[in-house]
Amino acid sequence: MISHSHQFVFVHIPKTGGTSVANALGSYGIQQQGKINFGSIYFKHASAYNLERMMGEEYEKYLRFTIVRNPWDWAVSNFHYNGGLHRPFIEGSTVAQSSTQPDWVKAMGFKKWLKWWLETLKPSQKKMITNADGELIVDEVLKFEYLQTHFNKLCKQISISIPNALPHLESSVRSENYRGYYDTDTRDLIQSCFEWEIESFDYTFD
Repeated sequence: MISHSHQFVFVHIPKTGGTSVANALGSYGIQQQGKINFGSIYFKHASAYNLERMMGEEYEKYLRFTIVRNPWDWAVSNFHYNGGLHRPFIEGSTVAQSSTQPDWVKAMGFKKWLKWWLETLKPSQKKMITNADGELIVDEVLKFEYLQTHFNKLCKQISISIPNALPHLESSVRSENYRGYYDTDTRDLIQSCFEWEIESFDYTFD
């Protein structure tokens, strides 16, 4: 989402609560979905790298922000929502995008799916918010775990009225805490694959 009136750019990492934030900011910015908009600066899940490349100097002038999420929790949310088959992750592969959890993902079960997802699509929160050199190119990083508090602070920065409590939009449905999905191997797999996110934003399994 991009707001020219309030000069902000929201880099929307899938499954981090971004749809709720975009909904709250909808009257201030532009966001587009669908295949026809994949190459647009207004595409819902445009990466910071692509936005910087397409917007040029304008990107540097705006307040750039994003939302990150504990990688262990993030993986579970992706599994239940659509198997992690989001446009930014499947681009360049032969895997089809999905808006719901495919039956074949459900049949795999979480642990088998996790290994497939990480090895095949190599999803990354880092790649959504860094440049080609791996440098962070957003100004503010909100955390999913404290989203309402961080969002309220952001609203003051971009000079808009703080809205009511954020709605829970496009949330995944699951029956237990994310920790119950993991064994030692899969826990360590997340640690290895998301080392940058874990260290950069002080995440732990517990």
